[in-house]
Amino acid sequence: MNRMAGRARGVLTHLTRGEAGYGTLTTVLILLILGALIITPILAFMGVGLKAGQTHERRTDELYAADAGVNYALWHIRSGQVPEGDSPLVLDEFIMNDKVVSVTVYKVSGDDEPAYRIVSIASSNNTDSSTTVESYVSIAYCTTSLLEAAITSHDNVFIKDYVEGDVICGGTVDIQPASGWVEGYVKYVIGIDGEERIIPPYFATQEETIPEMEYWPEADIFRQLYRSQVNVAEPYPFGIIDVAFTDEIPALYRDIDQDLLIKSSVEGVETKLMGTVYVAGENSLLTIGGPKDFTLDLDKNTIFCEGEIRIDESCIIKGTGAIIAVGDVFFGPQMLTTGEEEDYVIIMSIEGFTDMHPNGDFNGSVVGNTDVELYPGCTLTWLAPNPGELNFPMYNAAEINTYNIYYYVPD
Repeated sequence: MNRMAGRARGVLTHLTRGEAGYGTLTTVLILLILGALIITPILAFMGVGLKAGQTHERRTDELYAADAGVNYALWHIRSGQVPEGDSPLVLDEFIMNDKVVSVTVYKVSGDDEPAYRIVSIASSNNTDSSTTVESYVSIAYCTTSLLEAAITSHDNVFIKDYVEGDVICGGTVDIQPASGWVEGYVKYVIGIDGEERIIPPYFATQEETIPEMEYWPEADIFRQLYRSQVNVAEPYPFGIIDVAFTDEIPALYRDIDQDLLIKSSVEGVETKLMGTVYVAGENSLLTIGGPKDFTLDLDKNTIFCEGEIRIDESCIIKGTGAIIAVGDVFFGPQMLTTGEEEDYVIIMSIEGFTDMHPNGDFNGSVVGNTDVELYPGCTLTWLAPNPGELNFPMYNAAEINTYNIYYYVPD
């Protein structure tokens, strides 16, 4: 104690004598002592904070990556790529935010109102850390619903011959005597004339809303699908295809507002589609027929025109396939059923009307935006389509309702 007091007195003596350097040294020593006491815990605290920040950043990156996996799965579901039966749909892994993202889609409900479970896992490299987003998705309507009836119209339907299959109509259904009959259920929004011409036990019902009408698909859905199947960079240079000189029509793209005529100069020849025929431009016209009779085998392919399609009676249609226009469709060919299989044909106008007067029995679905009119001389029979045999966009047009569950696995 006496020693410490002596040292204190020594310090005071030096200070009273005006020895400023000694005071500075003392101050430095005091600061060093205090720094030793304070800096160590501060550095430790900063280390914990840095580690916590790195963990938070990793978890955030994983969460964003896992969310991207859910959106990736929703894109597939909206595009009609969904699991079949009990087998899950496993999507290709991808890298997002330096995280490996794996996504699996499971079907969890039936076909009428399908629902799916998405499991998206984002994993950090060189650690066991991962974040999982589990999302449940419900869908009310898909474009394939347009093929579930013999006739589907966003507006009105005029039936002047026999229809075997359901009729779905966003406007008024007019079943006209004496040849107009429906052997199937009729669903409409506005009204019906000739309800007595529905063959029992089938009947008509009025609905406030019909999903097929509420979620009528946009033309871009069809454009995107069919443009991907043709070579847009090398448009087909000719305006006429004479099938007398070719027994196969390849996949082709006809440039904007440049019409295309498919005809035959020789009687009785046959040609087959080998891919999608795409005619671009809202003012374009695709004409099939004349001057001689010929057979066109659709062979499970699609004819798509952004303008109008006109097919006359000199063309004989056979095989399964789709004939789709953004504008109007005038469909008046002869129909040939091979007998070897059930030929199914889709006739559709996305934004215009559909004029049906083929010669012979027609098997398939007729879809029109404004009006669909079935003239006498044709029996229209609906057959259950096989989506695997149809080049038709399987697109979920309704809003997708989802809810997500998030959970994190630390390293």
